[in-house]
Amino acid sequence: RESARAHLLIARGAAFPASEPFASVVFCILLHVLLNASSFIFALPAKRNPLAPMIWPAYRAHNAIFAGRNALGALVLLAAERGLLLKNNNYWCFFLFGATNEDHDDLASVVARIAGRAGFVWASMAAADAVTAHHANGQETTRGIPYFGGKSPQSVRALKSFYMQCQFHATFLAVTDATLSFFCVLPIQLASFGMTLARKRKISSWAWHVVYAAALWSVYGFILCRPVTTRVAAAGALGGLAKELRHHYRVPKYALWFSAVAAHELLVTYALGEIPATGPRQRLAFWLMFLAAARYVYRLGRVFFGGGGGGDQASADTSEVPLEDEEDEDDDDARGGVVKGEIPRDEIHRGDVLRAKAD
Repeated sequence: RESARAHLLIARGAAFPASEPFASVVFCILLHVLLNASSFIFALPAKRNPLAPMIWPAYRAHNAIFAGRNALGALVLLAAERGLLLKNNNYWCFFLFGATNEDHDDLASVVARIAGRAGFVWASMAAADAVTAHHANGQETTRGIPYFGGKSPQSVRALKSFYMQCQFHATFLAVTDATLSFFCVLPIQLASFGMTLARKRKISSWAWHVVYAAALWSVYGFILCRPVTTRVAAAGALGGLAKELRHHYRVPKYALWFSAVAAHELLVTYALGEIPATGPRQRLAFWLMFLAAARYVYRLGRVFFGGGGGGDQASADTSEVPLEDEEDEDDDDARGGVVKGEIPRDEIHRGDVLRAKAD
């Protein structure tokens, strides 16, 4: 379904054309929600393997939450774009992103949008925190996920920083742009599929990171397939700022996201104005986005292919000690300060160890 939507976006400038019946849109998006739901019928080892990126229960639950966040966000935003959420009272759908007509710039409409969209982000974070607390055994999320061998700590940190930035942008896009929110679902779900392949020894750790990073980057590529809007440009800038504030200054995440969403709505409504589809401002926005996307390509290329390439990476997968992951900044808050650690080797499933060594 993503490939068909990508073709529509590239060829027609709209992944969800206005002529498409909304029932078809709902069916398409709900398929992705059902895909994540169906993953829970499969049994997984209680503990993850620290020697390769293999799926484990806590990750599966987080993955379902974040994929659902972007899928539901896309659905609600599309409904709002088509005027399906509006009744005589513009504020009845306050709890659905405050999804009043975007043309309404009165204070009540702006406050409704801020409260609704910030509340949606909070709900997804609260659900993730509940999963983290439930699996409080030192292996809740992707902190400590194995990275391929033969790379310097600086390269690994650069890759983790990219993952963290994409997480912030995916969260912001879930409440700002329907099309891009939908395309954020692809890398989220592809990560789980890749971990399944890694468990079956079909791909190496290096290959998993390459595919996952490429899927994450594809969202930035899709931004360039149509005119850049003010909402998307502001989400990109504020998402980057929010990531830096959280990572370097440890700003409380709930306060941070409310402030970021509020700043976005106020700037877009009262300060920035809409970027025209053509003209100097559109060209400037396009080239700024292009340079940002190209910068990611350059940095990822250096991580994956600089100094040795990927040909020998499969044989080096088990040599890398799991490193602390900055992207999982939420874990300490959710666990109440429980410190993470590596899984003791004697607690790793013996079959997984043998398979990892065989690789």
